Amino acid sequence: MKKLLFALALATCFAFGASELETLEKECNDGNMKSCAEAGLQCKDNAKKLKLFEKACNGGNKLGCLGVSGVMMQEDPKKAVEYFEKKCDSGDALDCALLGAMYKDGDGVEKDISKAVIYYDKACDRGNGLACAMLAEMYGNGDGIKMDAVRQQVYYKKGCDIAGELLNCYNFAVFNHYVEKDKSKAAQYYKKACDSGKNSSYLDLPNMTELKDTWQKSCDMYELLK
Repeated sequence: MKKLLFALALATCFAFGASELETLEKECNDGNMKSCAEAGLQCKDNAKKLKLFEKACNGGNKLGCLGVSGVMMQEDPKKAVEYFEKKCDSGDALDCALLGAMYKDGDGVEKDISKAVIYYDKACDRGNGLACAMLAEMYGNGDGIKMDAVRQQVYYKKGCDIAGELLNCYNFAVFNHYVEKDKSKAAQYYKKACDSGKNSSYLDLPNMTELKDTWQKSCDMYELLK
């Protein structure tokens, strides 16, 4: 889940380019913070990668801050938890979501499902759709908490309405289609899922085949029910 959150966040805010690392580093040294962040993505040396990301982040580049989070998760999970806590307390939705994932998995911190739910909920309320989806999944499966089908759908709906996130929209559409038998509302949320995919920047990235299939199903079902 942490890897998915991080990968989708990167894809959402950044269009990957094919610029050479040497050129990007030169542009970074000249003050281009976006180039610092992209150089961090392409750099293979983690120490150098972190410095590039930190420079970009300190220069106000969101991708750079995400990069710092990613490197910390790999290199020093305990330090990452402290970093995410500060960022979450300052209002950053993604860092709240990542913190929730670390508490859920016991990665860098003692496993604590109640804290995972608290941080996922904060992230969801602040517009992180994947955190909403994670909570919906936990309530739907009884994953460390009492199974609650009503709350599951509340979070799917919230993740769609607040964040416009594809999986939330699709799952809430399926619920209305097959459980509630409300074809009108199902069509509404299938369309939201379809539109979300059309506007995304990550469906053609590697390892996104399943998500792309879900998007296509959403579009097909909307055409069938409209």
